[in-house]
Amino acid sequence: TPASGTRATIAGIWGTDGTRFWLVGDGGIIIRYPQAGWVAVTDSILYNKVLNGISCLSESNVWLTEMNSQNLIRWNGSSWASSSVAGTNVINGIWGFDAANVWAFGSAGLLYKWDGSNWISQSGGTQRLNAAWGLSSTRVWIAGFNTVLSTTNGSSWSIQSITGNLSSIWGFTSSDIWAVGADGIIYRNTGVWNRSTSPTINDLFGIWGANSRDVWVVGEAGTLLRWDGEKWTLWPIETKNPLRAIWGVDKDNIWIVNEYRQIFKWNGKSWKKQFDGQS
Repeated sequence: TPASGTRATIAGIWGTDGTRFWLVGDGGIIIRYPQAGWVAVTDSILYNKVLNGISCLSESNVWLTEMNSQNLIRWNGSSWASSSVAGTNVINGIWGFDAANVWAFGSAGLLYKWDGSNWISQSGGTQRLNAAWGLSSTRVWIAGFNTVLSTTNGSSWSIQSITGNLSSIWGFTSSDIWAVGADGIIYRNTGVWNRSTSPTINDLFGIWGANSRDVWVVGEAGTLLRWDGEKWTLWPIETKNPLRAIWGVDKDNIWIVNEYRQIFKWNGKSWKKQFDGQS
């Protein structure tokens, strides 16, 4: 279990395999899952930070974003270091493909690319950008408020207008991409973006899929949806708290975190609570 006194509100999860995870939340808390169990990580650079985004490229290359700021924090395998992007707009999230292709994005079209040495400004339009997913260093999509950005070269972006505030995006090919967001909205790109029938009007926060016929979505008030290749259905889970993020390694090993330090694991048959930070 986490170290005594740890009371982190978890906002995101990322992993490198099925035995080690990185979780981010308030108070600068990062919780990793090594084989020994849950461990609370502390460092002066993380003190009193509220973290809202993470991209874990490897055990020695992890990026974090600080809420309501232009600040980022990077782990290089031995130490933490801070960096920042210019301007007054704030960062909402981060996604990377490799060490020289990492994107930070945020309010009012804020968009920067890390090239391995520096943060380089790119044109991201004017809308709030919330989440990214990609196939390579040149094929990336970023979803946000009434907009989806896409690139085929890693530097210039096409902007498509979409109705709704999109909070998460996931895909399998360039013609099979999902995006979810506020009020239960679900979009699918099979060449063009179209609305998909959703069984909920609750806000949706995260999406992850093992394959095109097995996709999970998490959201407000314990909302959990599953796509079976034909339709979305509601699935039961032992909480009514907001489910904030989801990540997995395969169809039988998936993890969900909520706002109140609870972590659930899918074992291929059912969701079981793996850790309860409220107790």
